[in-house]
Amino acid sequence: MTKPWEYIRLATEAFGAAAAVGAASVLVFPKLPQYIVTATKSKVMALANMIPVAGAYKVAAAITLWNFVAVVMATFGGLIALMLDKIAVKYSPHHMRVLMEGPPYADLVIKAARFLFGYEGNDYKEADVILTLKLGPLIVPAINGFAAGAFFCSLATTKGAHEVLKFLMAPNGYVEFPAVILAGAMGLHMADLLIDRIDPSQWPDVDLRVPPWVVRNVSIFLLGIIFAAVLEVKVAPIIVAKG
Repeated sequence: MTKPWEYIRLATEAFGAAAAVGAASVLVFPKLPQYIVTATKSKVMALANMIPVAGAYKVAAAITLWNFVAVVMATFGGLIALMLDKIAVKYSPHHMRVLMEGPPYADLVIKAARFLFGYEGNDYKEADVILTLKLGPLIVPAINGFAAGAFFCSLATTKGAHEVLKFLMAPNGYVEFPAVILAGAMGLHMADLLIDRIDPSQWPDVDLRVPPWVVRNVSIFLLGIIFAAVLEVKVAPIIVAKG
C-alpha cells in the first residue's frame, strides 16, 4: 500500500516540474506571465460580477469559487473523465463500443501506463483506467506550477530581487498552492483505491463510488481556500503597497 506522503511527493513533483517548464517558457515567450495574469483576472472578475455580494468580499467570493473548482478538479478530475468514458462506452452504438474498447492506439496507452505508473499488464482498458484516474489529479497542480514558475521567472529577470521578495511574501499562495497539491495527492490516493476495485472484464459496469473521507477532506480544503481568498483581498495588497 502506497503511503500518503508518496502521493504528496508525486503531486509536488508534478507542480515542481511544471514550474520549471513555466520558468523556461518565459525565456522564450517573455509576455507569457502577462497573458496568464490577464486571462485569469478577467475570468475571476467576470465570475465576481455574477456573485450577489457587496464590496471586496465579492472578489474574495469569486477567488474562493475559482480555487475551489481547482481543488475539486484536482481531486475528482480523473474520476469525472472516467465516468464520461463509462457513459460513452455504455450508450454508444455497438460498432463504436467495439472501437472504443480496442482502439488503434491501445498499445500506446499500455506503454504509457507502464512508463508512468509501472503497469505490468497487457489489458488496454485497465491501462486506460490507470492513466485516466492518475493523470487527472496531476493536471491541476501542474497548471498551477506552470503559472507560478512563469510568474516567478518573469519577476526575477525583469523586476529584480525586490519584486521576487514581495511575491514570496504574499500569504495567500502559501495556502492555495499546498491546497491544490494536497487535493492532487488525495485524487491519486482515491485513484489507487478505485483501480483496486475495478475489474476490467466488467467494464463499464464497475463501482466508481467515492470514499466518504474524500468528500470530507474536500470540505476542509474549502475552509482553507476561503481563508486564502480573504488574505489575497485584504492582506496581499498591503504587502505589495508597502514593498
